[in-house]
Amino acid sequence: MVIFPVLVLSYCFTLFLFLEISCAVDSIASHQSIIDNGQTLTSSGGRFELGFFSLGNSRNRYIGIWFKDIPSTVLWVANRNNPITSSLGVLKMNSDGNIIIFSGTEDVIWSSNSSMTVKNPTAQLLDTGNFVLRDDKRESYIWLSFDYPCDSLIAGMKLGWSLKENRSWSMSSWKNADDPSPGDFTYKVDHNGLPEFILQKGSEILYRSGNYDGIRFGGDPEIKSTPVYDPMFVYHANEMYYIFEDIYPEKSRFVLNQTGSIDHLKWDDINQEWIVVITLRRDSCDNYDPCGTHGTCNINNVPPCECLKGFTPKSPQQYSDAFNPSAGCLRSSPLACSREEGFVKFTKVKLPDNSQVLNTTNSCEKECFTRCSCSAYAITDVASCIVWSGDLHDIRSYNDGWSANIYVRMSANYLRDIHVESSNKKKKIIVSVVLGISLLGLTAISFLIIRQKRRARTGGININNHDRDYNMNGSQEEDLELHAFHLATIETATNYFSFANKIGEGGFGPVYKGQLSTGQKIAVKRLSTDSGQGISEFKNECFEIIVGIARGLLYLHEDSRLRIIHRDLKASNVLLDGDLNPKISDFGAAKTFRGDQTEGNTRRVFGTYGYMSPEYAIDGLFSMKSDVYSFGVVVLEIVSGKKNGGFTHPDHDLNLLGHVWKLWNEDKAIEVMNGNMETPFPVPISQVLRCIHVGLLCVQQRPEDRPAMSMVVLMLGSDAMTLPQPKQPGFSSERFLTDTESSSREKKFHSGIELTITTIEGR
Repeated sequence: MVIFPVLVLSYCFTLFLFLEISCAVDSIASHQSIIDNGQTLTSSGGRFELGFFSLGNSRNRYIGIWFKDIPSTVLWVANRNNPITSSLGVLKMNSDGNIIIFSGTEDVIWSSNSSMTVKNPTAQLLDTGNFVLRDDKRESYIWLSFDYPCDSLIAGMKLGWSLKENRSWSMSSWKNADDPSPGDFTYKVDHNGLPEFILQKGSEILYRSGNYDGIRFGGDPEIKSTPVYDPMFVYHANEMYYIFEDIYPEKSRFVLNQTGSIDHLKWDDINQEWIVVITLRRDSCDNYDPCGTHGTCNINNVPPCECLKGFTPKSPQQYSDAFNPSAGCLRSSPLACSREEGFVKFTKVKLPDNSQVLNTTNSCEKECFTRCSCSAYAITDVASCIVWSGDLHDIRSYNDGWSANIYVRMSANYLRDIHVESSNKKKKIIVSVVLGISLLGLTAISFLIIRQKRRARTGGININNHDRDYNMNGSQEEDLELHAFHLATIETATNYFSFANKIGEGGFGPVYKGQLSTGQKIAVKRLSTDSGQGISEFKNECFEIIVGIARGLLYLHEDSRLRIIHRDLKASNVLLDGDLNPKISDFGAAKTFRGDQTEGNTRRVFGTYGYMSPEYAIDGLFSMKSDVYSFGVVVLEIVSGKKNGGFTHPDHDLNLLGHVWKLWNEDKAIEVMNGNMETPFPVPISQVLRCIHVGLLCVQQRPEDRPAMSMVVLMLGSDAMTLPQPKQPGFSSERFLTDTESSSREKKFHSGIELTITTIEGR
């Protein structure tokens, strides 16, 4: 009779402790513990959970943290090197105030190993996923799980170095899917010289991001927010680290998996799976030093390896398709540390490995020159002088403008050779230009004679006033692409709109086939008096035409079986069917891309002046973004009723793009609208302004600033969508025309290859 109440009291006390843990679900104090019987800690917001788990077919037990609603993905493991081999594990506080894990045999499996003694410790799982140890009487944390990343980085975790504490935040892969102990791969920040990320397998370097220049790493895009997460790199005297925050309500993680791939993943709630947002190792040129000493890798070339200018392959056959090029290159003329030596500039490269940051009162060029061991130098936003000694390793060339410039030291013999070569080339260019101008003049005269005869035969006249096209200065300027015809010419060609010539009918009226006296076949749309549509409806179609062109271009770029770059998109290459549906035509200059290709390069530039993007017209670089530029020009031409080529204004010498940009900055964008349009305008003014806004976004100078066509379609289709502010268009600077140039504009192109030779003379 005495024992029964004691047993009941003992049971109630045990139940009380369990209920106390259940209520304080995010933390445990010194008198509490977590037992391997299903007990867990859940963060206050219910986002993360901590508890015991096993992997696959393994019976080993671990303490880990995971998203509460994604228990299959463990983000952090405490005892990854020391699993518990039974289901009798316990997590609690010891007498020193450390978090410990011990097995059923009371053996300590893992400890937080804090050197600070804590009298009133609490271990808490925060809603960031950070498991912390704190003293209730202190505000600061004594120990954090975020200081010890495993294979995953979640929002708020750091990857880098604390220089003040000489401590690294690095990642290591799991050994395999059933074993979270450290595997073969590590990913960390190398803080020697400028910071950069390094992937290693054991001691072997497999990948390096390239140096941080204050904006980006190597040739990667600028570090900026994405729709999934907001990244940042912090770099100052005490710390350098990468960190990111999730864009609510996304769940994402940066992971180094067992194969050595480095990906940022997001959770897809609909399909219940992790999907890749960004992969860091994208192609063979991302491998470490694939082309060897003084070799440069460009994934757009076949084969991708070549020597820097001024260097030759160590083996004559090494850069063929069948030979491994990793042997590298040698200088064509060795350095002698003489005052006749200088530097050659190489643009758009990932800077080589093993850089050294100098603090010097001299210019970086002079500092490098005075050091015989200095083979190259560079200047970035975060360091005024970076130098390299000896051989240069792991260089990559890019076709875009994201990456850095490096100045490589060259021998006096090499500089003399290229000086002679450059002089001969200039002579050839002068001769070619003279011959070209002469040929162009003869061609222009022949064209004018032929066109005058053709107009005399067809009775064709230029648009506006049935006579001439008047520009904004009042001068007469002929339009070389668009023509109108006398009604009598049209009636003769269509047999007076004979029913037998009718080939269809749209919303505005019937369409007739016809034939001009020259034999040219034409199609004519005749506005019907009872169609219910008129000039307002026709003008209202302008917006739908713009949207239609955008959708057509989106199909070519993303929905077609082959990715197609048109390269000659302009107003005259957009045809309208009977219902005014736009059709993109003339694919004679088009190029197709492979599935993973986003950019191409050509020495022969096809296209029409005024519609070509700067990078295509100048450097021969074409991509989907060059088509986006052409689309932007077409949009602004449709809205303004003016052509970009040949546009003039009494107050300035800007082309159409420069004129629109000027009005935009003066908050007068609505003045871009065609002055011949009726008032009130048949579509909302906001729709016109949105077209102008989108057009300016499409013609921005830098390709990476221009939106993709998928985003253009969204911008045009959603009035509620906030659009970013455009930057200055390409080819929009003011022209200075002479009297003779006003009627015949000179087209000037220059090569994107930049070569700078510097020779420092001793005093």
